[in-house]
Amino acid sequence: MLEYLSIIITIIPGLWILWNYLFKRSFAPKVKMTLTGEVIAKDFSGQRLLRTCLGVSNIGEVRLKASQIRLTIRGIKRNSLLKIGGEEILYQVDFDQKIYQEELIPIEWEYTFVDPGITQDYQYSILIPKDIEYLLIEGKVYFKSSKDFQLTSIIIKLDK
Repeated sequence: MLEYLSIIITIIPGLWILWNYLFKRSFAPKVKMTLTGEVIAKDFSGQRLLRTCLGVSNIGEVRLKASQIRLTIRGIKRNSLLKIGGEEILYQVDFDQKIYQEELIPIEWEYTFVDPGITQDYQYSILIPKDIEYLLIEGKVYFKSSKDFQLTSIIIKLDK
């Protein structure tokens, strides 16, 4: 009887560990991202000051280590024809004006991190040319020690 009990005591924790490791992926980072963009000022020449905020929430159980956090802003000029892009953008609308692309963590850092249960905001301000009417803002987080990444994006229509 004790032999069966010791076998059961050994198997149940093993199954629990297997369940958490394989199916719940408790070892892997779990991220929820939010992205906002707000025009907060306009100068006399018509340029707009855009303030962006990329929120990275660690909803998992392990520390999230990010090797890169990239912010990309593309636009469509006022009075331009809207067109579909190619295969590289999955035949979505082509925001053909590259306005900004930058890493939000310094290049000399090996990585940045977000602990479980924490939300880290990465804010950045950029000037948008006066002839841009639509913006595509993308935030991309690359995980350290992996080729995996998480992406979020928003589209904003700007006032004249």
